[in-house]
Amino acid sequence: MRIGLLAGSGSLPRQVHDALLNEGHEVVPVMLGDAQPILPDATICPLDRPGRLIRHLRAKGATKLIMIGRLERPIVSTLRPDLKGWRILPKIIKGLRQGDDGLLRAVAQIFEDEGFEIINPLAHVPNLSLAAGSFGVPHVAHLEDINRGWALLDDLSSHDIGQACVVRAGNVIAIEAAEGTDAMLERVADLSDGRSGRQRQPSGVLVKKPKSAQDMRFDLPAIGPRTMELVAQAGLAGICVAADGFVLAEPEASKKAVAEYDLFLLIRDHS
Repeated sequence: MRIGLLAGSGSLPRQVHDALLNEGHEVVPVMLGDAQPILPDATICPLDRPGRLIRHLRAKGATKLIMIGRLERPIVSTLRPDLKGWRILPKIIKGLRQGDDGLLRAVAQIFEDEGFEIINPLAHVPNLSLAAGSFGVPHVAHLEDINRGWALLDDLSSHDIGQACVVRAGNVIAIEAAEGTDAMLERVADLSDGRSGRQRQPSGVLVKKPKSAQDMRFDLPAIGPRTMELVAQAGLAGICVAADGFVLAEPEASKKAVAEYDLFLLIRDHS
């Protein structure tokens, strides 16, 4: 199968790219905008030039697309659209006003309207998904915090509010909003004075799971080495994520970071 890989920034696009090749798929890599790092043999296409990108994908015979990676938000005043770009610009602007999720949905809809099928990368490279298990062992108190955060995210899910929270000693310290998980953890570090030195005894957990309405085709949740670093800076003891849907970016570096920062990583079934 020939798959178009619409790549944003970060390490995940290369992970998915290599996994697809290992599974025997032909890959047509495209870097969206200023995304970095650039994949091998990739075509670079600005977001405001969709006509060029669509022609390229059709010429290569790619009818199924995977969107993966962090999409850099374009500055509207700097856009120089092609003809098709002018036609879809209102959709892009509307998506930008709805945050990162809105921008992803808008871009996906543009390609679907052109007859392409957006597919979940895990459908073709399921080994990228985290299975239930753990690295390190959480204490009983941590499990109580996890249960509290898990229930909170279940309650918030129907409101399309963030997919992560931080709970410490039964208290909800932070809930992810439009700023994203990394910025939320930086906020927690500020609250706990985590930047000037970790607490003597790390406590509290980052709990992260997909929202019920989250479109896993193009909004695949992930954690990686940077997540571990920020969790440690915030003085937290560990992380809990949902199984069968989360991707561990840079797996070896992530596992090394869990051990280096003396954290635990619990991958929990959705139930």
